[in-house]
Amino acid sequence: MHMRSLEGKIIIVGVTGSIAAVETVKLIHELKRKGATIHCVMTDAACKIVHPDALEYATQKPVITQLPEMWNTSHFLVKVDRQICC
Repeated sequence: MHMRSLEGKIIIVGVTGSIAAVETVKLIHELKRKGATIHCVMTDAACKIVHPDALEYATQKPVITQLPEMWNTSHFLVKVDRQICC
């Protein structure tokens, strides 16, 4: 029996152009195994290291790779339990 310590939690994983991006799929699987719901946001640089389809497959959620120009951070507020940047 594994512990689902993140059951019901929503986590946004922000992926940048760091080499750590290659470990993102493993991180997502571990967080999901613990019960979390994961959403991913990727920069253009990250998309050159890890394809968004890999993270969409891992999360079973659409991956955000671009925000409309009309949005800015003051209009894009979401309540989340954790934010992780890779």
